Amino acid sequence: MAEEVANAVNDSAVQDTATAEPAPVEEKQLEVVTEGPAVDARQFQTEEEGPAEDVADDTAEPEAAADTEEPQDEKPLAPKSENRFQKLANENRELKQQLAQLTAQEAQVAQEQELLNEINPETGDYFTPAEAERLARHQYLQTQQQNLAQQSSQLAVQQTQIQLANEASQVVNEVPLLREFNQDGSKNPEYNPEVAAEYNEALGDSLLYQLPDGKVYTANTLIANGINPETQVLVGAYNSPLKLAKLAAKAYQTAAVTAQIKGQKATEKMLSQADNPSSSKPAKASSKDEAQMSPEEYAKAHGLKEVWQ
Repeated sequence: MAEEVANAVNDSAVQDTATAEPAPVEEKQLEVVTEGPAVDARQFQTEEEGPAEDVADDTAEPEAAADTEEPQDEKPLAPKSENRFQKLANENRELKQQLAQLTAQEAQVAQEQELLNEINPETGDYFTPAEAERLARHQYLQTQQQNLAQQSSQLAVQQTQIQLANEASQVVNEVPLLREFNQDGSKNPEYNPEVAAEYNEALGDSLLYQLPDGKVYTANTLIANGINPETQVLVGAYNSPLKLAKLAAKAYQTAAVTAQIKGQKATEKMLSQADNPSSSKPAKASSKDEAQMSPEEYAKAHGLKEVWQ
């Protein structure tokens, strides 16, 4: 689920861009004067321009470029040219902010005009210009406060999404037990599907998604109700994904070491019993069984040895 977290974040953090269209340029046409005496162009000629005969004919065809001419290498862009897209983006953002402010001011003025035609319930008379301005200003500030709070909330969510995406990448890189495939596409021999399943379950109980109605649920809760968490907005997590991954890896390693120690102790006990078979005493038979035993069985049951004469 660590990779799914990164994908969900990338889908949620989409920025709006707007391109300002240039204003159409009005084409001006020259008016041709057909009346009056003919004008000699030589009277407008200056000494630096030289005689009129030296002026190149516009109708003459340009000389063909030489075939042996080599193309010139492209020059690297100047720093100003390299940053022009960033400057355009900043200018576009500033224009959007200015437009939003102008729109809000326009709404405030329109509200003031409407209030001038309404009666103030406190005085019983029409709103004065000062009262209308004060009331419209108050409502304008309330609207601005709500917009700022909404923008602040959106920025906080985006910051959380970026942090979760970074941690999801760290999980894949730093915890081999949870990485099924390597970067080259090969199978990771250290991958443990059982540990990965436990981690995904814990992560599903930690990640928080917000529905369009504003309610927030964990990923596992949404899945249990048939809702795909990736289609909702990721807004936070109870626990750090990277911390959960490291805890899962540590628990697995601890369990593996404990099982290894227990197995080693059991092996050592078996080996010690095999080396000392005489240390184990046979079970003592009951009196009823002894009566039915032969002398050889009785001696074997009590660990007696035969004495040869």
